Amino acid sequence: MNLAFLRRWPSPQALQSSRLATLKSFFHKHGSRSADRWEQRAAVLSSLVALSAEEPISDLLEGSVLVNLLETLNAAITRYDSTITDLFEAQPDDQLAQVNALPGAGPILSPRLLVALGQFADNCPCAEDLAAAVGIAPVTDQSGRMRKVYRRLRCDKHTRQTFVEWVKEACKHSVWSAAYVQRRQQAGHGFHIILRALAYKWIRIL
Repeated sequence: MNLAFLRRWPSPQALQSSRLATLKSFFHKHGSRSADRWEQRAAVLSSLVALSAEEPISDLLEGSVLVNLLETLNAAITRYDSTITDLFEAQPDDQLAQVNALPGAGPILSPRLLVALGQFADNCPCAEDLAAAVGIAPVTDQSGRMRKVYRRLRCDKHTRQTFVEWVKEACKHSVWSAAYVQRRQQAGHGFHIILRALAYKWIRIL
């Protein structure tokens, strides 16, 4: 809707010359029918003041180019999403069942988790190896009585982010995951540290 709005009214001057009824019809056509929301929009549109009576040609051209670029990008993202879905659904049923059963995985994270588990399957025979490879397991530096724990930097950061995003969603569907996060927060631990620790536990389960 936003891009369609910018394409039809590319400037404040264009908005000022349009009737409120036309604008209301546009929003209704695009599924925005809230009366309260329309009143807010109408108030803003009625008080709109353009800096100049003339429409700057350079700004109009730039806006049109940006709208075209965003529409092209959105179309490409849609094609990517469709291809990912097709490839994911073509995988063996047992693998799909395993990933789809994970709490909070959903249609977005399930393909990412399947790839994450599959690409490290041969090189990571145990949970500890996988946790280290994807950067979930921390690095411990110990010398004598000195012991420091660091976040692992040399790892597959995209896969680490996949696990972190997933366990964050899992907390909404898994009672013990939510309880674990709550207990660690009460102990004063940082949220992202907690998520990586929870991801480590889930990797051991998987």
